[in-house]
Amino acid sequence: MKTKRYLLGTLLLAMCIISSYGQKNWCESVGNPAMHSPNPPPDPECNLDNLTPVCVKIKFHFINPTGNAMSSIADEEFAILLTQVNQAFRPGKIQLSLNGECVHRDDVTLDIETATDLYGYVVDEFGVLDPDPQLEYDEEAFNIYFVQGLVGRARANYPLRLCVLHHDHVSEPFRVIHEVGHLFSLDHTFGTLDGGINSIEDLANYCNDPEALDPITQEPLCMMYGDMICDTPVDPWSLDLDEDNQADQDKWGTCTLNPDIFNYLDGCGDNHWNPPFSNYMSYYLGCQYEFSPCQLGLANEMVSLDNPEVILTCEELSLDIVIDEPIIWEDITVELAPGQRIVITENGTLTLNNSKLTRKNEGPNENCLDLYDDFWDGIYYILKERAKFLMDMDYQHFSVAFMSSMVRLLNSRGMESKPTTVFMK
Repeated sequence: MKTKRYLLGTLLLAMCIISSYGQKNWCESVGNPAMHSPNPPPDPECNLDNLTPVCVKIKFHFINPTGNAMSSIADEEFAILLTQVNQAFRPGKIQLSLNGECVHRDDVTLDIETATDLYGYVVDEFGVLDPDPQLEYDEEAFNIYFVQGLVGRARANYPLRLCVLHHDHVSEPFRVIHEVGHLFSLDHTFGTLDGGINSIEDLANYCNDPEALDPITQEPLCMMYGDMICDTPVDPWSLDLDEDNQADQDKWGTCTLNPDIFNYLDGCGDNHWNPPFSNYMSYYLGCQYEFSPCQLGLANEMVSLDNPEVILTCEELSLDIVIDEPIIWEDITVELAPGQRIVITENGTLTLNNSKLTRKNEGPNENCLDLYDDFWDGIYYILKERAKFLMDMDYQHFSVAFMSSMVRLLNSRGMESKPTTVFMK
């Protein structure tokens, strides 16, 4: 039987040290009892096909306490950001929605310089949600605050559904996705460092073999240490492989592995290192582009267990349309939801005959039409392991962009409503 984590009444305080000078941003999980619980470790559903679609309400806030002119991005850019966040969580059948609301923007006279300052206007001194929270905090949503002029640390708080980011991070979706991951209960790939970012973990507890067992409990080590998720590889960030009394952090590479790491063994005498550079919950900035299946399974399950308040009643999630054989669409209009993709495999072709592709009407808020002008995510050719940008196209150049043996247009209008992108995957 699968075991579950019940985290009601516990907090994940994921703090990110933010530099306004473009230097590295560190996230630091501090004092998180859930991740070090004596209860059985989580056993998430890792077969994504078995997950139940879940829709979650999210609310964007842009707070300006500086006294200067507000420098918020436009609604259309917030819409793009939401689409990018949804792309990351979509494989886990998770859909984030603004639920018809606009971005909350506010020039405030409150004393907010750090994330802790803002946090104080939402919770009491004991870290419990204030009965009358300020800053338009929504108790039935994941609240994402972007603060102009923020200094010091940012914070993601689970399960109080709150994170605070530097205002520049609205244009860096991988940072937003990382923090939203914390709101879905996900820890860093190296786990929670109770002693701070420079903590050194005991190498004996970390084995690259996911089947390695604790000699006392006979439980898998991967379910007891690090992020306690077994399909994320061991992350050497918090280890000291070369025994220089310093956490290795990015010593063994960021996006590309430093082969010197193979000179060192893990806790089981194995040197088959494969650090999770690409994982959103790692600290390898600029390299993150994916969650593991078990991370997505855990996120899907835990939001329903611990934060049912944010769950929306929604239609079944609009999954990607996979074309794995020659297909002809004749005399039809295909509506695609925001973030939805058409994926064409190596054996598939798609012909549009007197047909068009257009975005699904989500019933936008008249006060922020651009925020709901979301667009479907594009057409992907599956040729390689990772999606790569191929070309841009818009409605006027649709037929030119598709001069390909895989997609053909016959008397068709093609795509309407927004520019989109063709990708090679």
